[in-house]
Amino acid sequence: MIGRAEKIVTSLCDCDDRFVITGATGWLGQALLALLSETCGEVLEQRVLLGGSVSRQITAPDGRNFPVHALDELVLHLDDRPVMLFHFAFLTKDKVGRLSDTNYVAYNKQIASVIGELATKSCVKGIVLASSGAVYDHLEEKSRDDSANLYGRLKFEDEQLFGDICERRRIPLVIPRIFNLAGPYINKFQSYALSSIIVNVLRGQAVNLKASHKVWRSYVHVRDVLKLSLSLLQDRNTGTLLFDTAGEEVVELGELALRTCLELGRPDIGINRPELVSTTEDRYVGDGTLFQHLLKTHGIQPNSLSTQIRDSAEWIAATLERSSHG
Repeated sequence: MIGRAEKIVTSLCDCDDRFVITGATGWLGQALLALLSETCGEVLEQRVLLGGSVSRQITAPDGRNFPVHALDELVLHLDDRPVMLFHFAFLTKDKVGRLSDTNYVAYNKQIASVIGELATKSCVKGIVLASSGAVYDHLEEKSRDDSANLYGRLKFEDEQLFGDICERRRIPLVIPRIFNLAGPYINKFQSYALSSIIVNVLRGQAVNLKASHKVWRSYVHVRDVLKLSLSLLQDRNTGTLLFDTAGEEVVELGELALRTCLELGRPDIGINRPELVSTTEDRYVGDGTLFQHLLKTHGIQPNSLSTQIRDSAEWIAATLERSSHG
């Protein structure tokens, strides 16, 4: 039986909406381009508009090349056709330590200003804004780490900016606060716990966990988040819908490493970890109640943690293979 979201995503090829994707070369951007490529086929070339930090080309899974425009040039390519804007462009958390706080904030404020101006155009009929669970580090003044607090503050300010724009224009805004993603197009392998574990397992190397305290995570498949966001935006309901992402399982890092070894057929891989001596726990897990309800309402069967591990590993293995050939 085809779920409601599957029908809505498939029906996208029958409408005239354009898909404007910022951060098109990042994880979410590439995964969305792949999903749209599968559902819209050849007509996608006339309907997708991609933005990134610099002009370049990007290759979709089917081999087609798409131009990526600098963010401040996107507005020049708009016409009278209605636009669904997917705003994924952001200088990510792993870059915080490489820039001064002042420069990091200024860079992201510039992105927000450019895309905020684009969002005021009459052709824009709805927006998906990728936010982050790090918002709570800012709002609740947590001390998980300084970079998360700064990143979370800027993400929260983006939520407010685009919330105000969409409220004034009476257009829908979908904001997933993303905690832990899995699935194809994952990038920056060493920046994420799951991908770094997978890389070691694929290479036949021991998994070395550094945390001497318990670390809790809950993963969701990138395609589940994107399908739901597309479906919600197609509803055309006015207003802002904000939700945390969280999977059906909450998993501790040691268990995640063990599950990954088993899923990838390498139970022989060693897992090294310091003795758990700290009573402090790192729990970066969203409240998935609304997310899971929305998935069910829109007929989306969420991918299990096992599937998420395998899909992530398949993509990572292919990427490593391509890198080894040059």
